[in-house]
Amino acid sequence: MEGPDSLIASAARLADLGDLLQLQGQSSVFDEDDLVWVTEHEQQPFTWVVSQFAEARSKFILDTRSYFNDI
Repeated sequence: MEGPDSLIASAARLADLGDLLQLQGQSSVFDEDDLVWVTEHEQQPFTWVVSQFAEARSKFILDTRSYFNDI
């Protein structure tokens, strides 16, 4: 992937959080307050992951627009 570091970093963050959402969504029974492993040593509620994903998505969109407006 080519581009500035900020665009690459925001894309990676979005992908990582998307993976966490998919892993949780594979369970047939889950509660939004269930804890999700976000790192090897840290758990957060699923609602936190959803809010972080929304924030990462917005940042990626802004970084993408900024990058492509500059070229």
